[in-house]
Amino acid sequence: MSHLGERLRKARERANLKQIQVYEHTNINNKTLSRYERGGSEPDIDTIKTLAELYDVSLEWLLTGEENNDNLHNKNDFKIFAYRLKRQREEINLSIEELAQIIGLTPYTIEKFEEGRGGLPGQKTLDKIASALGVTRDYLLGYTDDIKGYGTGVYDNDPPDLKKMLEEQGPLMYDGVQIEGEEKEKLALLMRQAFFIVKEQNKKEAAKRNTEK
Repeated sequence: MSHLGERLRKARERANLKQIQVYEHTNINNKTLSRYERGGSEPDIDTIKTLAELYDVSLEWLLTGEENNDNLHNKNDFKIFAYRLKRQREEINLSIEELAQIIGLTPYTIEKFEEGRGGLPGQKTLDKIASALGVTRDYLLGYTDDIKGYGTGVYDNDPPDLKKMLEEQGPLMYDGVQIEGEEKEKLALLMRQAFFIVKEQNKKEAAKRNTEK
């Protein structure tokens, strides 16, 4: 099994990042990162979490080289993803090079995905691909045949209702901070105000567009 340093290097290369780019995102200098990747020293857990987030890989894989079985996809998922990725890209007349540039990957990586040799990308990359192709992540993975719809891969039924989440009992998390009680009530009030402001702005913009036709 590969050691932590080797997995860090592989994850960085798969993310198509040079060491200097990692420094720009994390302030981990080249020499330190190079030592990590060679196995000369080991980063602390917070640094590993930061790199896992940047490289779009799981913390578990970086630490152990293994994934939780609940998160593994079967080979059929790879085939469906590869087929739908290529079909949708061609459907909207987007070249491999153009898609790669939009989502920040190399054309070679896109080719591997379309040939079923690249496995499945991480969640962030998958979301970028779905957004670039104008489909949902669930559609790409074969959880639904509705190109704009939601399947069991993201939500069991409908997307979560933010209003209900804010009104229900129990704390919520935002950016690692727990929100509950009075703070949650204030957030719900601000959200309602923002929602109606946006609705009014949309109405005005729609009316303006209609008068310009």
